[in-house]
Amino acid sequence: MQWKFFNIIIIIVVIAFFITTFCIETDKTISSNFINTILSETEIDKNDFITAEYKFQNVLIKYPNLRNNSIVSNRDKINKIIENNSLEILSIYNEKDVINGNLKLEIDYKIEYYSKTFLSITFSGMGYVQKTAHPNNLFYTLNVDLQNLKLIQLENMVKIDEHFLNLFRKSIKNGETEPNKNAGIYFDDIPNEIILQNLKTEDNLFENRKV
Repeated sequence: MQWKFFNIIIIIVVIAFFITTFCIETDKTISSNFINTILSETEIDKNDFITAEYKFQNVLIKYPNLRNNSIVSNRDKINKIIENNSLEILSIYNEKDVINGNLKLEIDYKIEYYSKTFLSITFSGMGYVQKTAHPNNLFYTLNVDLQNLKLIQLENMVKIDEHFLNLFRKSIKNGETEPNKNAGIYFDDIPNEIILQNLKTEDNLFENRKV
């Protein structure tokens, strides 16, 4: 079994289980500036976005675009960041399979969190290359600092160490995080060093992520 499922750990999930369950430990593990910002602001209506589509051969990738009347500044730059990074999933496939139509790929998205300073998007779908054994379920995330136009990775907001891992294991076992309520049984058999390695690289599914 491959441990790529660690890519499902998104920033909002991490914030949620630390604030609600391990608030005493927050100052040791999570960036206080980031937490204070999230707690002090209000989410914006997600109808600020419309759905854009990339279509080519058997590829369909849906991603959000800010509307023209969005209250967020730098709309065009933010939309370009979203577009570039949503399409990076194509980089894990052979270019010839894409061009020749051998790849069937469908990706949709969900806006998990949206405020004036922070945007979190999850992408999920399925990819299948002709003559391969089976299709692959795909899941990746995009987290953007909207004020500084930077990508936010897990390492930017938490210290990934044994202390963090212990809290994470406890939260998984207690079924307090989404979408992994039933995932606790898998983690018991995975060595700490493997989990830590994957947590530290969970944002690196794509080599050329960019703003």
